[in-house]
Amino acid sequence: MLSFQGAAPLAFGSASGPGPGVVRGSRYPFGCRGVASVLGVDGWALVEWRLWGKSRGLRKRYPVACHGADAAAAAWVLWEVVLSASQRGVIARGMGVTGEHARRLVALWAGLHDLGKITAVFQQLDKAAFAELEHLAGYPVDGSIPQVRHDLAGQIAVAPLLAELGAARARRWRASPQCVAAQVIGGHHGCFHEVGEREARLYRWPEAMGEQQWAQQRRLLVEHLHTALGAPPMPVTFEVPAAALVAGVVVLADWLVSQLSFITARQDDPARTVAQWYAGSLAAMPEVIREAGLGQAVVAATEVSAVWGFAPNALQRSVQQQLATGVKGAGLLVVTAAPGDGKTETALVAASMLGQAAGVSGVVFALPTMATADQMHTRVRQFTQRAVTGPSAVTLVHSMSRLHLATGSGAGMVSDESAVARTALQWLYGAKRGLLAPMSVITVDQALMAVLPVRHNVMRLLGLSGKVVVIDEAHAYDAYMQSLLATLLTWLGHYRVPVVLLSATLPRVISDALINAYLRGSRGKAHRPGSFAIDYPGWLFVDAAGGDTVRPSPAAVAEMAVMRTSTLAVDLINVPESPENSRESRSAVLGELLTPLRVRGGRVAVVCNTVDSAQATFEDLLEWAGEEVEVSLLHARLPDEDRAAVAADVLTRHGKGPRRKEKPSIVVATQLIEQSLDVDFDLVITDVAPVAQLLQRAGRCHRHERPERERGAWPGQARLVVLVPVEESGEFAMPPVWRSIYPRYLLERTLTVLRARQGKPVAIPGEVSGLVGEVYDEFSMDQDDQRWWTEYEGQRLAQRDQAGWVMVPEAGVISRLEELSQAPVVDAGLLERREVELTTRLGADTQRVVCCFVDDQGRRWLDRNRWIALPGEHAAAKSRPSAAVIRMVMGCSIPVRASLLNEHCDSEAARLPASWENTPWLGDLRIIPLPLTEAGSGSVVIGRRRFSLDDRLGLVVTKLS
Repeated sequence: MLSFQGAAPLAFGSASGPGPGVVRGSRYPFGCRGVASVLGVDGWALVEWRLWGKSRGLRKRYPVACHGADAAAAAWVLWEVVLSASQRGVIARGMGVTGEHARRLVALWAGLHDLGKITAVFQQLDKAAFAELEHLAGYPVDGSIPQVRHDLAGQIAVAPLLAELGAARARRWRASPQCVAAQVIGGHHGCFHEVGEREARLYRWPEAMGEQQWAQQRRLLVEHLHTALGAPPMPVTFEVPAAALVAGVVVLADWLVSQLSFITARQDDPARTVAQWYAGSLAAMPEVIREAGLGQAVVAATEVSAVWGFAPNALQRSVQQQLATGVKGAGLLVVTAAPGDGKTETALVAASMLGQAAGVSGVVFALPTMATADQMHTRVRQFTQRAVTGPSAVTLVHSMSRLHLATGSGAGMVSDESAVARTALQWLYGAKRGLLAPMSVITVDQALMAVLPVRHNVMRLLGLSGKVVVIDEAHAYDAYMQSLLATLLTWLGHYRVPVVLLSATLPRVISDALINAYLRGSRGKAHRPGSFAIDYPGWLFVDAAGGDTVRPSPAAVAEMAVMRTSTLAVDLINVPESPENSRESRSAVLGELLTPLRVRGGRVAVVCNTVDSAQATFEDLLEWAGEEVEVSLLHARLPDEDRAAVAADVLTRHGKGPRRKEKPSIVVATQLIEQSLDVDFDLVITDVAPVAQLLQRAGRCHRHERPERERGAWPGQARLVVLVPVEESGEFAMPPVWRSIYPRYLLERTLTVLRARQGKPVAIPGEVSGLVGEVYDEFSMDQDDQRWWTEYEGQRLAQRDQAGWVMVPEAGVISRLEELSQAPVVDAGLLERREVELTTRLGADTQRVVCCFVDDQGRRWLDRNRWIALPGEHAAAKSRPSAAVIRMVMGCSIPVRASLLNEHCDSEAARLPASWENTPWLGDLRIIPLPLTEAGSGSVVIGRRRFSLDDRLGLVVTKLS
């Protein structure tokens, strides 16, 4: 049941008097005297209903005052229904007021978000409506009107009006609460404007804003909304992090009440005062929010056995029993364990305890790749069905996720969901809304964008700050992404968001840095480096308020250390590397290693560092295998639908379930296979990689307990074979293409550490932490090879510097709201603003391409069999492809490095259909035209590379000499 106490609209001109908004005994708000055409009962000035705010797609214009009252009602209900107790507390503390007082202020600012539409510059956008106003006294328009966007106009207009309500002026004018609130109002389109006193004098604000009746109407809307909300006093302070959350609420309220279905239903309301309209909107709002799928998911305090149906292991049992007794509020939990030890289940069960202690609801699960997010979405849906009450929509959020919203298929929804649930998902999958769902599975990039100065980043902060945030594979990011992640953790710490970091191989230097970043945000200070030792396997909880730690008991640590012990045989096999015979040498080594597979069966994964290498390896193994061995290929340069199908097949055949009797198999893959894919092989062969990645890949070997008879040719301990390219002298020969993937220092250091073991098996989990520390931790690094060490440190520092240029300030040091929207660059002593390249991953300049097939008559086809013509080929530029067509085309799209396409293809066959150019997703594609020949499809040369599409290899890119 919703509580509207204190929010009921007050009747203007009632027997009790005009209400709390009247000043100095005047019967007119703010002393303004309205003209006869806008006077209501008892002489009260009323807001002019002919000032319109919405018209597109409507049968009649919608008054701006009505839209403002709608948004105020939405914010009022969102405060209780959607915002968590923790978010409400952050906002109230940031304004120095009580929760009820903060609620009224947030609703007021939401209601004023379109105040800038009460200006001549906006009203004249509808010529007919403007003509009506011109005939009314008091709406003068003298000469030309300066063009000012209505969001900026609202920011300029509202600050002095809030000051008239009693807002105090701070020592710095821009830090005054009315100025910060004005920025919140002006930022409702997702970008904050910087306007100081000096800047305001440089523009013709009076001409742009309009005076006399224009100014009076703006005052009247402020007064009527302020009175309807109980006339809350202005705050004496308004901190920027709290203002960012309030801006998110304002934007969300605006989005909800801007839906055509809502406006159409409200248009015939007979109310003719702001207060009456507000009352009607307030009554309608709970249903609007329910239909949007918004709300607080209540994650019950659960146990592994109750949710997943199996007994908890030592790690899970320790978290269930000991974390619950030690958690008093928000904090950061780090869980480290070997692959396959149930970290996902541990995190989801811990989320219920952490959420209840911190006053948040729901979970955001962040993963490193789209493929791992797709898989995790299914598991989180299962968890939600078994452990969550209340609103329980689960969104999948990454760059391609909205294309899965096909009824009855894909990750977005399933056919047995109700119509209400499907409608909710439809709304939540709208642009920039996915993180607002009660439960979300995302790629980590979606979270990191919250600390990049991109439009609507406050919506990401709003979506993250009300839930438990789980970040998987916390070790798997370079220095650039780690810097972004650290900044994000300062914001999550400031907002008292419980965070769970998961990793199988988290170096201590990284875990310390991330924990300290969280504490800087929550407490304003950090601990000394090296103060957060974490047992492996094990966990550590750090309290946000005091920095106190909770650890498993010594008995639990001992139990976890032996819960799933094994040994990993690590063999380093040298592969001669030379331009003449590197591929032949590699093929010969693989053939020898895999010979037992032919005779005695088994399942093997071959992990390559590049797509080109994976394609070549697949071709060689396909020839070697003949009909006796099944060979599959999984990498990112397959068409999207093909990649998803191969991944699903790999999971089905090599997942946790019982093995079917079938012929021996080999899966050739890139790094896609090393992160969060729950697959199990008898042997893993891999290119050399840093030790953390090697251990991740090894985690796909003997991941599940099986009888030895199912292991084919490789019974006994797990085995990892590392292929090391070497020169004739035996020295490591790093292929040039690897330089953009891994630092040479980490590869050299990994080989040094492994060679020093002289073939001694690695004890799992006992020796994992030590191996990782020897390679990564700064205090244990050997600097014998100064050249590679210097290069490695230089790369890390450069990446941190690049992150520093693009990301927003940390939560504890940000001083101005506009810093969330702009990146400063100092040039020639002047502070300028410019757009910078914003990305969550360095070198991830991905471009999606679609291969089309061109016949001898110049006709373009989506498939080489010429069954499907290229959609939209002859459609008009103004037409828009259907959602089904967009999904079909994007299912054929392939991500490639943009640098591979830096040369333009001038062929007419490479042009985009006109109807694609302004269509979401399709407008950003590049077309690669492949000629159809008698033998099938040919290739095309673009710049210095040849492109072709093979049914099994995917997109093949060959560099021309």
